[in-house]
Parts: sequence; C-alpha cells; structure tokens
Amino acid sequence: MGGSGAGHFVKMIHNGIEYGAMQAYAEGFAIMKKKEEFDLNLPEIAEIWRFGSVIRFMAMDLISDGLNKNPELKDIAPYVSRFGRRTLDCRRSDCPRCCRTGNNFGSASKIKFKRKRFLFR
Repeated sequence: MGGSGAGHFVKMIHNGIEYGAMQAYAEGFAIMKKKEEFDLNLPEIAEIWRFGSVIRFMAMDLISDGLNKNPELKDIAPYVSRFGRRTLDCRRSDCPRCCRTGNNFGSASKIKFKRKRFLFR
C-alpha cells in the first residue's frame, strides 16, 4: 500500500468519505421529511435508493432497515456518539501528511465538528 503510516492515512481518508456520505443521506432524509405536502414514503425511498444508485453504500441497507422498522425514528438521538475510532484531525501529530497535501477535506472536517458539538451538549 505504501510506506510507514500509509494504511492509517488511507483509512482516515476512507472514514472521512463515509462520514460525508452518511451526513449527506441524513440531511437529504431530513429535508424530505419536512416536505409534508408531498407525503413522501421515506422507507420506500430508502429501499429504492438501496438498489437504484450507481454507488453501493452498505449504510443504505441499515438506513432502509431502520426506516422500515421505525419510520418516524422515534427515540433515536439525532447524532452518533463517539465509537472508539479516531476522527480525521489534521492538527494531530500523526496526520501531518494530510495537511501538507494542499487538498481541502472540508466535508469530513465539518462533519467531525458537528459530531463534537452534539457529543458535548
């Protein structure tokens, strides 16, 4: 894969991409839920998206299953608590290469900060 630290670096980027996808789906479903005049069937939409998208995202299976079991998502917190994995943080001493690429990883960083806001309410 690469030199020392390459696997960790690649995994951090992968996690950031997953966080971005999950955040985008969550925001999309929240917007659709608020458009009551369309009477959208969110479990049905999730099921269609599971198989009707070019991008296969295993989390959509979980989203579809969750919405089918609990369409109103009652008693489910609007955040994901920390689950033991490290988050992408370019200020960390173990991620200096990330900061030196000159590339913006804005969506993953924004999601990380949103998670922290919910965690420390």
